[in-house]
Amino acid sequence: MKVQLGEKTYKLHMGMSSIADLQEKHGQDALEKLEPPVGAGKSWVPNMRIVTDVVLIALQRHHEDEADKYLVDDLIAANPNLFTDLMTAMNPEQKAAPSGNGKRPKAAA
Repeated sequence: MKVQLGEKTYKLHMGMSSIADLQEKHGQDALEKLEPPVGAGKSWVPNMRIVTDVVLIALQRHHEDEADKYLVDDLIAANPNLFTDLMTAMNPEQKAAPSGNGKRPKAAA
């Protein structure tokens, strides 16, 4: 996905190696830690270290030389839905999983 900050466009990507990095840093259940617990109210806030690390890791693939926590802060401030959009883009339940041959599976009849 691409996001703007001023005149510059940044490309972010969360792939399997990104998720592995996140799990290595925050535990096997890193993604589950971002989900609100059952019964959590509207005031529940996810672990901000994990949130910012998701954006940082996604940024590093294409912008390793400039990716840092301050750029992450600026990107999130300029793009308020950035974290949610990244999570949606990488969530396998939100898109069809490819089959082993690289083609998307056909819909059931």
